Amino acid sequence: MRKIQDFLHDESGATAIEYGLMSAIIFIGLLTTLTSLNGSIVGYYERIVAAMLAAFGMSS
Repeated sequence: MRKIQDFLHDESGATAIEYGLMSAIIFIGLLTTLTSLNGSIVGYYERIVAAMLAAFGMSS
């Protein structure tokens, strides 16, 4: 019975769970932000590629 009580009062794994939850929340926030910026990021890189191709005298 004592081992069960010790197990129920043990909080050593709580920190790992909290870090896991914080990591998950940060990941979801980054994923949401990057998904919403997808169109503008693609357009930005397309302009960079077009400028580089023009600088080297190549066509796309």
